[in-house]
Amino acid sequence: MVAVFCVMKRSVNEIHGMVLKAARGAGLPLGCCEDLASAAAVLARRAPDQLDELRAALAEPHEAQACSARIDKARVARIAPAAIDHLLVTRQPVELADTDAPHLLKAYAEVAATLYATPIQCDGAGVLTLGGEMPPPLPPIASVEVDEDLWRALGELAHRIYVPASEASRVAGAGAGLTDND
Repeated sequence: MVAVFCVMKRSVNEIHGMVLKAARGAGLPLGCCEDLASAAAVLARRAPDQLDELRAALAEPHEAQACSARIDKARVARIAPAAIDHLLVTRQPVELADTDAPHLLKAYAEVAATLYATPIQCDGAGVLTLGGEMPPPLPPIASVEVDEDLWRALGELAHRIYVPASEASRVAGAGAGLTDND
């Protein structure tokens, strides 16, 4: 029996937008959603075959985690921004043990390194450290192949934040206008 994987091409901006909405639908705080969407866009450009880690990162629960030098059972979508902040303040390595999305954590480190113009490294074991070299420029790409099941799962999470269509919502300004010039 041959497994068939359906993929579709998506722009990096589409991936960023969908992950942002999916993260809100999964119940993450807005700041965590924005950070996750940025990390997903980097991951899409560096290692699109690892985008499936978004499933684990968005799986509930999303309780707050305490940030220290070692975080066990680290939920990347919730703790990576705090861990990077902790690293930048203390200048001491931070270990995210048993993390749910190690490649996504590396993408978070790359986003922060670029944002703060400070080299941040992430090894394969989930240890964040300062130093080393800055990440190379992101490769220019037009589109990324995304697994159709992953896209559907992200869409289902994103759907949780949509306003139901009704006459009242349209009167209040939701949806498209009556003409293209609205």
